[in-house]
Amino acid sequence: MISGMMALGVRTVEEDMSSLPIEIAEEYKVRNVTREGISSPIPGQKPVTQLYMVLARSEKEAYLFYWDGLPWRDFGPMQEHESWTAKFLDGEVKIVRTTMFMGEQKEVLVLHHKFPKNGRLMIYSKDMSKDEFHEMLSTMYKKTN
Repeated sequence: MISGMMALGVRTVEEDMSSLPIEIAEEYKVRNVTREGISSPIPGQKPVTQLYMVLARSEKEAYLFYWDGLPWRDFGPMQEHESWTAKFLDGEVKIVRTTMFMGEQKEVLVLHHKFPKNGRLMIYSKDMSKDEFHEMLSTMYKKTN
């Protein structure tokens, strides 16, 4: 077992999706859903659950990470090439085009979003155009439950 991870039991995709605070449009096929508990490096802190999935539409993919708290690990440095704001859920979010992402020389479009109660969301794509990325984001809605 990888250090810092906990087994969370077997769950269905629907159960994992139910813990996500957003709705994803049906035209984006959800694949490769994984869920893991990540132990805190700070003694006494509760583990954070990380939900990861691939969203695919017309041979284009986006990668979604959701944490139910502050992520306890960093995937590596990011270097911003340009950024702008866009509408997302019930507000605006900063979208970044990178020259380095997760420690590799890589151009991606990425957004980071913080939810109330400290939930965190990261969505990125290496093969969507700016318009395709914005279109995907415009189809996502905050759950009302």
